[in-house]
Amino acid sequence: MLEYPGQARARIRTRHPPYRMSADPISQALGAAFGLSRDGRHTEALAALDAIGTHAASDPRVQALRGRVLWQGGDAIGARAAIDAALALDPYCAPALVEDAALARSGGEIERAIGALTRLTTVVPQQPAFWFDLGVLSAEHGRPDQAHRAYTRVLALAPAHLEARFQRANLDAAAGRRAEAIADYRQCLALRPGWREALLNLGEMLLMDEQHAAAADVWQQAVQVDPQAPRTWDGLARAAKAATSSRKSSTRARSALASAVSRQPDRSPCGAQSPLGSHHFSPRPLPANQRLSPGHVEPGGNGARAAPGDGSGGRR
Repeated sequence: MLEYPGQARARIRTRHPPYRMSADPISQALGAAFGLSRDGRHTEALAALDAIGTHAASDPRVQALRGRVLWQGGDAIGARAAIDAALALDPYCAPALVEDAALARSGGEIERAIGALTRLTTVVPQQPAFWFDLGVLSAEHGRPDQAHRAYTRVLALAPAHLEARFQRANLDAAAGRRAEAIADYRQCLALRPGWREALLNLGEMLLMDEQHAAAADVWQQAVQVDPQAPRTWDGLARAAKAATSSRKSSTRARSALASAVSRQPDRSPCGAQSPLGSHHFSPRPLPANQRLSPGHVEPGGNGARAAPGDGSGGRR
């Protein structure tokens, strides 16, 4: 079974940078209102937005931030009205699209959320975070091809984006594209040596690809990383057993098999181990508790910038 890091998920709206400060009075007012909302002072933030005056109704940035503040304050209906007003003024306003995607996601409007993210990737095509979030939602809701394209775009922009590479490898593994999955899992391990989930998935894919000696090596690394997990010993035993059965049997493979048989922990509820070699590999879908986050838009404009950590992976 494929492993998925528990924290490999999208992050719409969780790490907005400050408003861009400039001589533009509206941008300065937006920056002040955003700071108040970030501190949880929602009533004051709304008052600051109202103080902008007649320009507030015609500036999509103001309406987008109003929607954000209202949503944070628990007024989902008011938030939707404000965000819709922002998009009516400018369907391609990046801050409004971020808020639209997040609000739609929270309300279960997945098609709308994916649509907003798709539009964001046309408005800000060089922002890996938006492509990553589009990939997460697409994979989560049964669109593996769209997800694969999105993750590939992330990696074209940010080759060290570990989460995107791992999730693309999972999609390739599930589709039977073993060579591509193996290459990406290996790259994940180059970026993060000893990553347990990547070792487990790489070991499984090598076994399926009948690269038994290489699989045994990978499972030995997994055992070193997590020596108490029965699955790592089971994988090592399966790989070593397959390697010793082939014409390229080696002393190392026989030693690995002997070690796995003698040291495999007994963790089953009834105290009995399952027979070595009985493991069944079946990819499972992404976790259902993904949370969105393409939130790196500069709300003072239609641009975006990456926040620290965009290229990190798995657990934090």
